[in-house]
Amino acid sequence: MKHCTVKMTGQSQLLKDAFLRLGEVAQAYYKGLKETRKSAAGYHMGRILKYADRYGADVVSGALAHAARYDSFSADAVLRIIQGKNIKTSNKTKAGKGLPNNTRSYLKSCSVEQDNPQRYDHLINRKTMDGKDE
Repeated sequence: MKHCTVKMTGQSQLLKDAFLRLGEVAQAYYKGLKETRKSAAGYHMGRILKYADRYGADVVSGALAHAARYDSFSADAVLRIIQGKNIKTSNKTKAGKGLPNNTRSYLKSCSVEQDNPQRYDHLINRKTMDGKDE
């Protein structure tokens, strides 16, 4: 029996790269999509990228983080979170109890910004050089 390997096409590689630009949370969500949705993961990533265009990358990143907490890997789950609705989990429990009324603002605060850690070293060093904190 021959061993088959699945090679990623150029278009699916571009889709993956665009999806991973949503941040670190997108990497974990990508893995979950591939495990649960298999070949349909590209479809879900495409829909999620459309949500990022419509609602903003920071809102979608927060929604990805929230959905990943409940192992809910689908574009529908991300959209339901953005809209402030409860997401459906595999064990039939509602997972949206922790979402406040102003969902989009909350999701923006959940997204992790990419920042250079050396910036904080500079701030700390500047503060200690001034003699204020030792």
